[in-house]
Amino acid sequence: MRNKYCFHIIVGLLTLVFIFSCSNSTSPSQENYALILNDTNSVKLNEYLLNSNENLRLSFKNLLEDSRCPIGAECFWEGNAKVEIEFIIGDETHLLELNTYYNFQRDSTLNNYYLKLIDVLPYPTLDGSYLDEESIIKIFISKNY
Repeated sequence: MRNKYCFHIIVGLLTLVFIFSCSNSTSPSQENYALILNDTNSVKLNEYLLNSNENLRLSFKNLLEDSRCPIGAECFWEGNAKVEIEFIIGDETHLLELNTYYNFQRDSTLNNYYLKLIDVLPYPTLDGSYLDEESIIKIFISKNY
């Protein structure tokens, strides 16, 4: 009887240790997906940022176009990169198309949140050596109070 009692206590303690060690650990991937307000955030194509306190999720869905003048080329204009972004506020989903060229829409305000596309990386090269899947956007997000 005493052995069964000790066994149950040991199993219970090991279970508690396991539960607390899992709930307190933060994996590097979770930290990399944090959406930080009032700051410039980076997100890869087909990945997302999350802010659970504000119930926000931002996804970089698509690189729609990239006509920016490649590094080393001589161009008539600087060109434009256009991206599709999904911004979820609570249960409302918004699809945005933002651009890098200053004459096109570069920012938007949705439900008191301001978003501005800062950059799309990597920048094109003459040899076209990068793939769309390597694309990263830099986007500033703030909350208007």
